[in-house]
Amino acid sequence: MHQKQKPEGNYISVRIGKHIIDALIDSGAVRCLISEPAAKFLKLKIQSINNQNRKPLVSATGSNLEIIGYATTELYFKVLKVAYTLGVAKQLSPNFLLGVDFLLETHAALDYGMKPPMFTLFDGLIELPFYTHAVTKLIV
Repeated sequence: MHQKQKPEGNYISVRIGKHIIDALIDSGAVRCLISEPAAKFLKLKIQSINNQNRKPLVSATGSNLEIIGYATTELYFKVLKVAYTLGVAKQLSPNFLLGVDFLLETHAALDYGMKPPMFTLFDGLIELPFYTHAVTKLIV
């Protein structure tokens, strides 16, 4: 085991199955993505796609993201369950991000006027605080 420092950002906690995972709210990402290692750890069923159906995505750093498939799962935000299909990226940092597709579909809002800043879904039905500081997690 070792400690890994997570960068500051707009993170919220999402439950997938029995596991809590940090999700980066990324208004610059066109779709929701999860890394292949995270998807495998969470035991998500990955539907692979052939090379002809792969659409290239570019990360914020300008590097290409290789999408290897899709996984449909249930995302839990407190007591709210949302079934969603995530793109599975060969390599991705952070491991899980919620993109514009999800933000639009769930009527999400980001409120930095509140302390702590809040992320809301379905026009305020669910409110989740952002993690706006570095958090240390143990990685096995």
